[in-house]
Amino acid sequence: MNVSLAAVTDDDRGAFEAAAIAHYRELDPRFAPAEDWRREWFRAAAQRPRRFACWILADGARAGFIVYGAEPHRFLPREHGLVLELWVAPAQRRRGVARAAGAAAIAHLRSLGLARIQLEVSGTDANAAKLWASLGFVKTAERYVLE
Repeated sequence: MNVSLAAVTDDDRGAFEAAAIAHYRELDPRFAPAEDWRREWFRAAAQRPRRFACWILADGARAGFIVYGAEPHRFLPREHGLVLELWVAPAQRRRGVARAAGAAAIAHLRSLGLARIQLEVSGTDANAAKLWASLGFVKTAERYVLE
């Protein structure tokens, strides 16, 4: 199977947002996009400088999406890489699509000269944790949230 990444365009906004909603509903079935999400998510994901929103293509057909990019370090005058989202449609899973897409994003970020790349994995997503570990990521922290 041939896996590649293709940039999301402004014309793709509706389909891209629908895929994102499917992704977030898998993480939390109660997810319902608020007005600010509908207004801002696409811009934040696909239209920021040094942010890459891509369709994942498996043998030329859309199989999911990935969002990654370069972000300023919080305190130092440098950037780091960040994988923000990765989703593969259920029918395309267990075929190496996510692994190939993750590897392509890592290679792109490395080509930008970014030595450090980070990401978050939902505490309930053991498959995602295994995927990223297989690509060389190591767990360095836990995130706690107060709602």
